[in-house]
Amino acid sequence: MMNTKLTLLFSTLFLAICMSCGVFKTKSKKNKESQNITQENSSPHTQISPEKDLSTPSTIEQIVKTPPVVDTSQSYTLADYSFTFYDLDGNKVKLSQFKGKVIFLNFWATWCGPCIKELPNIKNLWEDYKDEVVFLLISNEKPDRIKRFEKDKNTGLPFYYYNSGDIPDVYKHSLIPTTFILSKNGKIVKKTSGSEPWDNDTNRQLIENLLLDYDR
Repeated sequence: MMNTKLTLLFSTLFLAICMSCGVFKTKSKKNKESQNITQENSSPHTQISPEKDLSTPSTIEQIVKTPPVVDTSQSYTLADYSFTFYDLDGNKVKLSQFKGKVIFLNFWATWCGPCIKELPNIKNLWEDYKDEVVFLLISNEKPDRIKRFEKDKNTGLPFYYYNSGDIPDVYKHSLIPTTFILSKNGKIVKKTSGSEPWDNDTNRQLIENLLLDYDR
């Protein structure tokens, strides 16, 4: 009888211990799963990139846009308006007559190949700007020779001649063609020795700027 009671007691205790262990394991498993979820949610591999701080302007937004400014700090040679020359009928012309206007002053000769080569380009420019720009194509040849050239070529361009000793120092040159462009403000803004495509976009833009009193 005593043995039966002891067996029953030990069986009950053993069952209680087993049940207790099962509960502990279940709770431990749930705790581990909870920890795994927490760790998964905080994993650096799923980190969302922080939103852009819109309160801080970008580099582009910080650039201050300013309108283009004409560089007035550049030094230009001043034009000399004391130059005297003649039209093909022998009438005296003074450069000072055109003071305050944009002037295209070209030194050339009828025997000069590069001079003749650039005449069509000059004519294109002249046809577009002759009402606003003064074009002076000047040679130190005799007027009769220039007249014969014009009769043969029929360019319609405004030709003049000058005496070699009358040219101011600022316009003296060793090569032809040589061209000077004078601004309204009396500055030589361009000097070119040799032929050039005068009717290109660059030269047209220069003329346009000078007509607006931009000395580049």
